[in-house]
Amino acid sequence: MRFPTTLESRMYGNPERVLEEKQAAQANAEKRAEKRRTLTVKSGWSEARKAAEALFTPPQPVREL
Repeated sequence: MRFPTTLESRMYGNPERVLEEKQAAQANAEKRAEKRRTLTVKSGWSEARKAAEALFTPPQPVREL
C-alpha cells in the first residue's frame, strides 16, 4: 500500500489556492529552464583565448651546445 505524499502545512486550506500555487511554481520552473543558456562549441579559439593560453604555455627547453 502506497501512502500519499505529505502536504506542506500551507497546503491544508483552499484547494483552489493550492492548485494556483502549484501551477505558479511550475510556470516559474519553466521560465527558469528557458533562461538557461546552453554552451555552444565553436570551431577554434578566439583571439583572446589564444592570447590567454599563450601566457600559460611553458617555454621550450633551451638546448645546450
